[in-house]
Amino acid sequence: MLSALPTESVVNILSFFLIHQIHRLQLVSRAWNLFIRTNESIIYGECAILHRFTQAGVLLCDARGSDLGPWLDDLKSWKDLCQRWYRLESNWEGVGRQRPVKRYFGYETLGVHRLKVDEEHRFVISTHQNGGLVVFSMDQDRVLFRLSSNYVPRGAHVEYADGYMIFDCLDATSLEVWRLQTPTWDGTQVPSDPPNRCRPHPTQTHASNQEVEYRDPSGQGCFSPWAHICPPTDMCAFRFVYPTLLVGSLVGQAVYLFDIPSATLVQRVLLNEHRFFTEPDAFLPYLELGQRHIFVCTVHGILIVPRSNPTINVVAEFPGPEPHMRIRALSKEALQVTTYSGNAGGLVRCIIREPTLRRRVSVDDLHAFAAVHVSPDGKDFAAIDLHGLVFLVKDFDRVIQGECTFSDVTVQIQLDGPATSLAFEYGRVAVKTTDGVFIINLDSSYHGIFRSSEPFAYRHPLLPHLTITKLGWFTYGQMLKQVTVLQMTKTAVWLNWAPLKMLMPINRARTPPPLVCAIDFRPR
Repeated sequence: MLSALPTESVVNILSFFLIHQIHRLQLVSRAWNLFIRTNESIIYGECAILHRFTQAGVLLCDARGSDLGPWLDDLKSWKDLCQRWYRLESNWEGVGRQRPVKRYFGYETLGVHRLKVDEEHRFVISTHQNGGLVVFSMDQDRVLFRLSSNYVPRGAHVEYADGYMIFDCLDATSLEVWRLQTPTWDGTQVPSDPPNRCRPHPTQTHASNQEVEYRDPSGQGCFSPWAHICPPTDMCAFRFVYPTLLVGSLVGQAVYLFDIPSATLVQRVLLNEHRFFTEPDAFLPYLELGQRHIFVCTVHGILIVPRSNPTINVVAEFPGPEPHMRIRALSKEALQVTTYSGNAGGLVRCIIREPTLRRRVSVDDLHAFAAVHVSPDGKDFAAIDLHGLVFLVKDFDRVIQGECTFSDVTVQIQLDGPATSLAFEYGRVAVKTTDGVFIINLDSSYHGIFRSSEPFAYRHPLLPHLTITKLGWFTYGQMLKQVTVLQMTKTAVWLNWAPLKMLMPINRARTPPPLVCAIDFRPR
């Protein structure tokens, strides 16, 4: 073949080979090995595109991106990039040669309640059970910025994206926006335009001078006041997806959208006519914002509101208005525990069994939704309820357009224990229940990583390459109940967790305050 075809034709054929297949081909003969080594840059450049590690036309110097951390530093070639990415994705699937590393961050994060991770700037923001806010370096494990517990209330919720940090005020009726200091903005000047701008409150200016307990001399991870957001009515939940802040009001029966760079109210969506808000037990635990839709999570269901036409007559209800609903739920069963000598924990690979048919009396009796997250492209969403059900909904816009029903595009997975925390990033869904922490990969073949076939495994037609992995480090039930945050980046899972060695030998029923904890999948 090498002598019969032009070099360009052979290279074109090899562009359909996965990275492990290229390596095997090099072992076939000296001729193949020499050919691949001679054309290595072109072959592995095409391989990176095939595995979706980069896009066509991107140069190697730009392929690493800006938000992936130092594990991709000093890239030498396209082959080097492919190997590093392949090891990372293999580690996520539990088929890599290296075990993920469990990392705890310093005792400055003791009692962490909420956290946000910025991989580009390499820091983590945390709020705490006893109040206060800390920004610390994830590489050097040192404090960069701190607001006192006298200023940031106990158990404050925090949102962060693209340099803007938003958290609860002490009065519980407004939100503070602080902006990351950069070489182009030193925090001393806040624009006065537009006229309806929500300007910083005097208490923020005072806090910037008096309540900041530490600022790193380098300026890394330091914030200054940007805006003070006061919704027209009460505030029961908020969510920030740059550049828009979404605030929900149960009393006002509405959601409000603020543009944070300009600090202005840009849209109000009234939901007062919807039955989910008129029920006596109405509750609004979670909000989500997609590219084209607003998601309002209630105990009775999820409202999906088009951002372009937010009228009550076009609101979609999930799981649907049917008075009776047949639920096909995938069950999970532990297949194999991956452990390593001298280390506790590991990855538990789960086998998916064929769905069982169960009949419920009422949709409203079935679901008590706890959270919902939408994919970055706005096409799919994931939701969890307090019965341990995970809902994976593919291309839900088809339902809104009337092409099908939610039962046609939904995969449901039954996990043990109530599901209370959810993350949806990079094609993976992370779920925390009272039984453990699970990683659900919607398409394990996306990057060309394939597990060995498990016997009797069921493949769902909607998601034939669905895989489930349980993080075996988190099994202590009493401490699982205390987990209040779950976040996922390209390289790690983040949550609040206490080392077992911190448990009191005399009173193990008393759980210690948690630290920031990460399961790091990066290759080493």
